[in-house]
Formats: sequence, structure tokens, C-alpha cells
Amino acid sequence: MSIVRKACILAVAMVPAAWSLAQDAGKPAAAEPAKAEQPANGKAEERRIEPAAQKMLDEAKSALKKVRDISFGLVQTSPMGDSKGSITLLLPEKPGMGFPLSVYRIGTVDGAGKATKEWSSDGKKMWLVDHGAKKVLSMEIGEGTMPPEDVWPILPQWVFEGMFENPMMKTVSATLEGESEVGGVKCRVVKQVQEMEIPGEEEGEKPTTMTMTTTRHLGEDMLPRKIESSMKMPGLEMMGGEMKTVSEMKDLKANAGLKASDMAAKTPEGYAEEKGTYESMGIQDPEQSAPKLKAEVGQPALAFALKDPKGNEVTLESLKGRVVLLDFWATWCGPCKAAMPAIQKLHEKYADKPVTIIGVNCWEQKDDAAIKYMEKQKFTYTLLLKGDDLAKEYGISGIPTLILIDKEGKVLHTGVGFGPGEEEHLAELIDKELSKK
Repeated sequence: MSIVRKACILAVAMVPAAWSLAQDAGKPAAAEPAKAEQPANGKAEERRIEPAAQKMLDEAKSALKKVRDISFGLVQTSPMGDSKGSITLLLPEKPGMGFPLSVYRIGTVDGAGKATKEWSSDGKKMWLVDHGAKKVLSMEIGEGTMPPEDVWPILPQWVFEGMFENPMMKTVSATLEGESEVGGVKCRVVKQVQEMEIPGEEEGEKPTTMTMTTTRHLGEDMLPRKIESSMKMPGLEMMGGEMKTVSEMKDLKANAGLKASDMAAKTPEGYAEEKGTYESMGIQDPEQSAPKLKAEVGQPALAFALKDPKGNEVTLESLKGRVVLLDFWATWCGPCKAAMPAIQKLHEKYADKPVTIIGVNCWEQKDDAAIKYMEKQKFTYTLLLKGDDLAKEYGISGIPTLILIDKEGKVLHTGVGFGPGEEEHLAELIDKELSKK
């Protein structure tokens, strides 16, 4: 399995910030042969979805959707190491496509329970209280600035799972597992097994399967006090075949009426104050995170003339007066394939409207691979071939990359990857453009 693909898959499954899935452009490394997964006891785990268990999972998800602020102490063991800390988050009522965590306070502690560092943000300014160095750093931040890398291991993935649906994950088992007590809180326990099919990179290569097993200990408020998760998939042999994480939430409080201003850090007595930088704050400079896409909203889209499988030439000029969605993709790109059913839905939704959905095939390994794949999957939106030069002109570095163009031929929206909520977001933008006279 290639490094690019493995990193992408782990991002989907384990990293809470990976809303948009994208694969680096270019020909992928050769994949390792998939190995059949065998349960430890040699027997296949019984699969059944108990109605009561599914009802509990639905209630837990509904409870999370109503949370506007949440705080708790965290004790966690994972392949990335043991972690302890305190977490306070303000959550948006309607998450958009961007990372939904911009207002927070996250602190880490050492093995003895002594505070080490505390990061906080009100969405416009970020602070870092370094207790070891006895100083407070602060800096203005832009919209979409990601949290510092040091806190990623303790970001509560379960919070974000309640905000977004992952269309790639399918529940194959849900069972009630009795009751428990966590930190003095009586809980009901529900176990969920989900699977995600990972498309093969090469034409004809069989897909592999990732299995996620999650056991939730839910309090009366249907919020978790403990979560045990396990991910199994080919390629994790170095970790014993699976990745296990156990998270325990202590003194959990939700909907306390917190505001963004409550996240502002206070300078402890005797601490120095300094102006922070991206490097000193441990966050990535947005300007250096990735090559800039040469498609600015409001500016004219790049002209193109590409041919469809029948040899018909399609140009941007010929589509003037229509809303156009360009989806740059390749058959070796797993995230591209995962996005295509949603692209097809958009095509069907606007079939009788002045909207053209186009898959721009690029960096393909075989000339007919794209044609065969779309025919096999019964995708009927427009396919344009040999889009390598156009992708290069746009400065595309990862696929899928989407460029939405308005009726006048100007860029309306761009997106790298296709995460939860993107289909709905694109539909909203298209509807708004169509309503213009």
C-alpha cells in the first residue's frame, strides 16, 4: 500500500480534522497486495444490528448535535502515546466545509497532573500559555487557522463524528453491551462495528476493507464518558494489525452558555508576554500549507477545450450561461472515487436546469481507464479526457479538486478534497447562482 494512500486512509478514519479527503497528484506508488483479515479467535464476529442499540446510537448523535459548548478532562491511550488534558470547545450550530474548531481552550498536563501548556482561541486571536517557560504568546489569526499540531492527538474525534456523516462508513453491527460506571457516572454501553471499502489504486485491483469497532459508554444525557475504538485494515501489521484508542472524559459539562470571549487567556502573575509566530505557536502558516490554487473566487475561470469519450470538443465558452462544476479526478485516486456518487447526485438533481457537471480526468495511467470506470459505475455526468494541462494551469496539487463556475464564467467556489457536507454546500451555491436573473 502506498504511503500516500495509507496516510489518506488514516486521516479519514482517525484524524478528526480530515473533513476534506484529497490525494497528492501524480502517479501513486505500487500497492502492496491486500491481506485477508482474520479475527484473533479465528471466527467471524457475529453481525447483527439490534433495534435498541441503533436507537441508542441515534439518540447519542442527536444529543451531540444539540451541544453548543462542551468541556471535560481527558485521559487517553492511543498509538500516538498516552495523553492527559482539559478540553473546552464551542461548536457551530451548522458546520460548514471548513474545520469547525476555531473557538477552544485546550490544556495539556504531565504524568503528575501538572499543567504544561494551554492553547486557546476566540476565533480571531490565539494564545499559548507556556507554564514551563512562564510566558504567554499571542497572535492574530485568520479564518480557518488549524489548531496547533501538539493538541491533535487529544482532539475528541467523537465530537466531530456527531457533527458530520461519513458516507464511506457503513454500520454492520450494533449491540447493547450492558451497563458500566465511569468516574461515578452510570452509563449504558453500546458497541458499533463499521466498515469502509477502500477502492483499489490500479484498474482491476480488488478493494480492501477497513473495520472500525467503537464501544461507547453513554451517560443519561447520551454523551460519552468513555470510548474504546479499534481500527483494523491491511497495512497495519507494524501495529499488531490494528490501532486501539481508549478515551475517558471526566467531569463532562455541556451547554454551559460559554462564549468566545471566555476563551481568552489570562496572563498569570510573573509570566512574560510575547508576540507569537506560527512557529512559536506550533501552528502551520496557511500561506505555506499547500501550493496556491490559481482559481480565485470572482475571477474569470481558465478557458479550456477538452474532448469527451466520443471525441466531441467541449469548451468553457460553449457553456456560458450555465453553472459549471469541474471535478478533477483519476481512477487511481481513492478519495476521488469516494466523491463520485455525490457528484452523480448533483448531476441528477440539476438535470433539467442550466447546470453542467464535468469530471475532468487527469494524470491517468491508461487512456481508457476513466471511460471504463464511469461506465461500470453507471455515472452519467460529462467526462472530459486528458485534463493534465488544465490541471497544471490551475496549479492543482491534490485531487479531487473542484472548481464551481458561475453563469458568467467566473469562479464561484473552489475545494480541494470532498468531505462531509460538500455536496450540500455545492447545492446551496448552485441554487443561489440559479436564482440570479
